[in-house]
Amino acid sequence: MPVSTLPAGLVNRNGHYYLRIVIPKELRHLYPSSGKLPKERIWVSLNTTDLRAAKIAMKPAGARYDRIFKAQLEGLPARVALTEDDLHEAALGAYNERIALDTWLRMGVVTDADRAAMWAFLRREHDEDEAHGIMLEAEREVAYHATVRAELNAAMRAEAGRFGESTVREDVENFIREKHLDAKPGTVARKKIASAVQRGMIEAFRRGDELDDGDFTGAVKDPLVSAPRTPRAKPGEGILEVFDKFEKHNPENCNADTLAQSKYAFRLFASTLPDRATIDAITKASVRDWVDLCREYPRRASDTKAFKGLKSMEDVIEANRNLEEDLKPFVSAKTINRWLSAVGAFCKWAINQGHLDREVNPCHGLYLNVEERPPETFTPEQLQTIFSSDMFAGDVTRDHWFWTSLVQMFTGMRQGEVAQLLVKDVFEQHDRHTIFVTKRGGGGKSLKTVSSERVVVVHPELVRLGFIRHVEAMKAAGAERLFPAAAKNSRGQWIADYSREFSRHLARIGVKDGPGLSSHSFRHTAIDAMRGGGYLDEEIAPIVGHAMTKLQTSGYGKVPEDRVRRDAPVIDSITYGDLDLSHLRVG
Repeated sequence: MPVSTLPAGLVNRNGHYYLRIVIPKELRHLYPSSGKLPKERIWVSLNTTDLRAAKIAMKPAGARYDRIFKAQLEGLPARVALTEDDLHEAALGAYNERIALDTWLRMGVVTDADRAAMWAFLRREHDEDEAHGIMLEAEREVAYHATVRAELNAAMRAEAGRFGESTVREDVENFIREKHLDAKPGTVARKKIASAVQRGMIEAFRRGDELDDGDFTGAVKDPLVSAPRTPRAKPGEGILEVFDKFEKHNPENCNADTLAQSKYAFRLFASTLPDRATIDAITKASVRDWVDLCREYPRRASDTKAFKGLKSMEDVIEANRNLEEDLKPFVSAKTINRWLSAVGAFCKWAINQGHLDREVNPCHGLYLNVEERPPETFTPEQLQTIFSSDMFAGDVTRDHWFWTSLVQMFTGMRQGEVAQLLVKDVFEQHDRHTIFVTKRGGGGKSLKTVSSERVVVVHPELVRLGFIRHVEAMKAAGAERLFPAAAKNSRGQWIADYSREFSRHLARIGVKDGPGLSSHSFRHTAIDAMRGGGYLDEEIAPIVGHAMTKLQTSGYGKVPEDRVRRDAPVIDSITYGDLDLSHLRVG
């Protein structure tokens, strides 16, 4: 039967009908073949020798693959912009491939077995006419490769300067597909890729000409082919993609806000590395150079109108310099160290997980010297002023606005740890009331670090002030949370509104003038009080969430009796001189 009578795509092979389906170029990497080239077509058996049946069967078979291809195309990642590294890779790849082919042809190792294997491969991937054409072209190149090389070299030289692509169109399309680049026909990006491929092949032809003249000393002259480039990450292996894995793994069980701050710092660092660099770009030198940039980086740069739209740290720093008299102050050494700590934590995890091959953490030894000033704490006189003010004394609602500071100053707990407490987190064991600081139990709780989980003994003064009575009242009301009105902000921070208002309150009542004291100072005040009670930092650490070992409990917050007996005297040692809170106590 003449081929012309068959519908497009329908092929008769030895009496059986097949549907020839062309694979979209963007998807050919998903259909590997047994050879080097990607598969261009799929042959679908229609399981019939009858033409009429084949014509009927080919429509649903074709529609099925249309649906498959559509779903696969929709699942492809977004196309990425062309970079200098891409152009280098295109040029170097074309150069190496041509050099390998030229060497193979010069060695004259083409045997009948090679030809038979090539023909078998071509028959699997192409119809008979196409296979014959490709085979003839290959035979021609084997027989006359020097002549063909000269012709192709001349054609490429003529086209490269005009940014044409007819001599390398298939190579260009394959490169764009493999790298998923945004380089449509006619665009500058596509023309640059074609030129890069041509330059790589022209450089290889130059090597061939030198070998023809007996010159084995040739060196690459084209800078695009020879220039060293940073390796580019494969899809899913980019630096920020690996950081996403670190964020999901969260090895230190950090809360959402801490993770967000770490991500901000790491993105700043990653922005200084070559585009789409691999994780191996993280070296001591690259971290050191980033720290040097941080020294001139302005505070609150992301919130400053003058820096909007600027992507690199260098651009922000330069824009800040141009502000002259309005120059924004630089971030502090303490902030830089905090950012560096975030990058260091990622590197530690990446080394342990095998993502980063380093003997030593690249951040080691790069921290800035910071004159550590002890955190400001409240004096007994200031505490008396605070707790005699209208926020606490008189007819006030005893919610988190009342209890947060008091619990902090008699336990050393963090503000967020108090705000997120559940009713069931406070219970009696071994003759003392205790608070289970944990992210377990639901309620959207979180902890700063793994060592933050702990059991804290309740101070007797908190009992006298009515804290346990409040717990019992909330339990009787069927409440889940101890402070139902306490809420998180968009960054996941508990009672941020309370923090802001409390700082203003301190200023209004004359306790503070300028930065320094805040609601967080109650925690440090408690730690100082425990030190004043004669206890060492090693004894205080497990109580305030700085323990070196993970808390071991049986059940929900149940600890051995000796643990309670060990910590109770440390908590009970918290006193504040002549501070009088009798007006806040309940009968």
